[in-house]
Amino acid sequence: MKTDNLPEHLKGLTEDEVGISRGRHGSNRMDPVGRNTLLDMFLDILKEPMLILLFAISAIYVAVGDYGEALFMFFAIIAVSAISFYQDSRSKKALEELEKLNEPLSTVIRGSKVVQIHTHEIVVGDLCVAEEGRLINADGRIVHSNDFSVNESALTGESYWVFKNSDEGNSLVFSGTIAVSGLAVFEVEQIGKQTQIGKIGESLLTIKEEQQALQM
Repeated sequence: MKTDNLPEHLKGLTEDEVGISRGRHGSNRMDPVGRNTLLDMFLDILKEPMLILLFAISAIYVAVGDYGEALFMFFAIIAVSAISFYQDSRSKKALEELEKLNEPLSTVIRGSKVVQIHTHEIVVGDLCVAEEGRLINADGRIVHSNDFSVNESALTGESYWVFKNSDEGNSLVFSGTIAVSGLAVFEVEQIGKQTQIGKIGESLLTIKEEQQALQM
């Protein structure tokens, strides 16, 4: 790792400061995605208000002997269940892909030393080192850089490189983006679900809840 020429004034957090920050802001984790079985997902779908209503209407048609309408409602239940299952599966898959955007280890400066830690141990205030070819694992502001550029396609959809430095208005870096050249040291400002990529994950988790509310 090309960290020998880092400025000496970049000391990083002490162990006590790390503990204080973790107590205030938590760990660098997003809420885990449940590994539901197909049966669990099916049972969740059956609890949706729209399906409960369709079942009730179907039962009424059967009770009054209108089997044609009951059969129509049966196909409606299948259609609604299939749509709900598809949307739920797509949301969970998207969240799982977001979780993969973090590398298992990150390089930080702590107590004037460059060390590697588990990515979930990053705290607000840490000085993280981002190098060419590595994922950025938290949101922060650059305090030192050398010919540094990033690919932000995970957030913006744009594949071109963006040059970053410590200048105001050009210093922000985001979790899930990739350093494509140079080196930078950034001070962590947001971690876990408070990062931009974490907020995307949170919005995906609310999609199903909002749809259920509209159906009620």
